[in-house]
Amino acid sequence: MREPPMQHKVFETSDWASTQIALEAALVAHDLQSSAIHELRGNFAAQDNNKIHLAALFKDNFPTGQAITLPKQQIFDTAVKLESSAISAKRILI
Repeated sequence: MREPPMQHKVFETSDWASTQIALEAALVAHDLQSSAIHELRGNFAAQDNNKIHLAALFKDNFPTGQAITLPKQQIFDTAVKLESSAISAKRILI
């Protein structure tokens, strides 16, 4: 027996819908990837800023030949910022 013509159109519609869903899923994946890359760039920029800040603290507080007297709290605060940025970057990569 021959298939009714309507079923053929349903299959075409189904194929079209599957294609649309696949394209939309690819766009969502691309957007998520772009967001992750953007966030990673932000985290790396934050780490660079923290390193620059730490280097400036050392430069300001340690003139040549002077003993190290940087307050522990400044070191701790900067280390926490660096660790936080590193953890965020790892979460994005995972």
